Amino acid sequence: MQKRSDLSDFQKGMIIGFRAKGGSISETAEFVNCSRAAVVKVYRAWQNGTVQNQRRGKCGAPRAIDDRGERRLRRCVRADRRATVEQLTTKMNQGATKSVSQSTIQRTLLRLGLRSRRLVRAPMLTAVHRRRRLEFARQYSSWTSTEWRQVAFSDESRFMLHRTDGRWRIRRETSERNHPATIAGTVQAGGGSIMVWGMFSWHSLGSLIIVEGTMDQYKYASVLADHVHPYMRIVFPQDDGIFQQDNARCHTAASVRAWFEEHQDEFTVLPWPANSPDLNPIEHLGRKKLIIQKRFLAWMMCSDEPTLAYQITDDEIIGSVLNSPQQENDSDTDTDNKFDRSEKISFNEGLEHDEKYLKYLDQQSCVTDQEIMTL
Repeated sequence: MQKRSDLSDFQKGMIIGFRAKGGSISETAEFVNCSRAAVVKVYRAWQNGTVQNQRRGKCGAPRAIDDRGERRLRRCVRADRRATVEQLTTKMNQGATKSVSQSTIQRTLLRLGLRSRRLVRAPMLTAVHRRRRLEFARQYSSWTSTEWRQVAFSDESRFMLHRTDGRWRIRRETSERNHPATIAGTVQAGGGSIMVWGMFSWHSLGSLIIVEGTMDQYKYASVLADHVHPYMRIVFPQDDGIFQQDNARCHTAASVRAWFEEHQDEFTVLPWPANSPDLNPIEHLGRKKLIIQKRFLAWMMCSDEPTLAYQITDDEIIGSVLNSPQQENDSDTDTDNKFDRSEKISFNEGLEHDEKYLKYLDQQSCVTDQEIMTL
C-alpha cells in the first residue's frame, strides 16, 4: 500500500466540517482523499478536544551532517573551489568524532546546491583592468537607449571550421571504445580557420568581411575606409554617430589613430576598457540569430572573393540585443528614451539612408540571409 503524507491543517478542518454536516466516514475519506482510519482519528480527536496541529516526527536515523556540519562543508568548498569529493571528505573527517562517507558528502553538496561546474572561460583581468571597467560602467550607466542607438559596435572573430568540443559526453559500453559513433574526430591545426570582421548598430547590421591572415594596421585602415566610413556617413547623416572598437594593437596603431583624427568631425570613437569583450553586445548577436554558419564560412574560404561581405536585414534581433533590462524599466513618462519597435528604422521601410546603404552593399557583392540558408 502506498504511503500517504501527513494531513495538513486545512485537510483536518475539511474532515471535521464534512463529518459535522452529516457526511459518512467513506464519503469524507473520498472527498478529502485520505484513508477512513485518518477520518475517524481526526474527528474523534476533535470531539475529545485533542486535535494536534503539529505533524508527526520524521522517521529514520538523523542526518550524519547536521546544520553545523553543512556550514563547515560550505566553508571548505569556498576555501578550495577545485577540491574533489574525496578531498572534502578527508577534510570533514579530520578531528570529527564521527566519520562520514564520500556518498554522504556528495548528497550534502547537492542538497546545498554546490554542484560541479566547469570553469567559465573569460579574459584575464588585472586590478587595473577591473578599475577601468568599473569607471567605464559608472561613466555610461546613465545613458538611455536613445544615446546607445548612436553607437556602432564592431569586432573581429576567428572561427575554427572543425573544432572539437571536449565537453561532449556519450554513453557507451566498454567494448565500444573505438566505435565510430563514440570517437570525436580531430584534424591538424583545427582544419583551418577564418577571421571575419563585422559591425552593427541599433539602426542596421553592417558588413561582414573576411580578413586574409591576421588583421594588422594596414588591413584595418582599409576596412575603416571601405566599410566603416560609408556606414557611419549613411546611417548617421547628422555626424552624431559613435564608433566602438576594442584595444587591439591594430586598432591603436599610430596610422589608425591618425585616420580617426582626420574624420573626428564626422563621428567619434567610444573609449573602451581593455579585455572587455563581454561588454560588447556584438558578442551576443550570434546567439540571438545564427548569422555565421560553418558551411557558409567554408564556402567563403573557397570563394574567389576573399573579402566577400554579406548583410542580414533582420532588424528584430538588433533591438533585442541592445535593449537592456535597465532600458525596459525606464519611466513610462520618458517616452522619448524608451525602446519602441514601431520607431525602429528598418531596411524595408524605404527610408532614404537605407536605400543608399543597400546600394552600397550591392556594390560589395553582399549575400542575403536567404542565400545563406540555402547553402
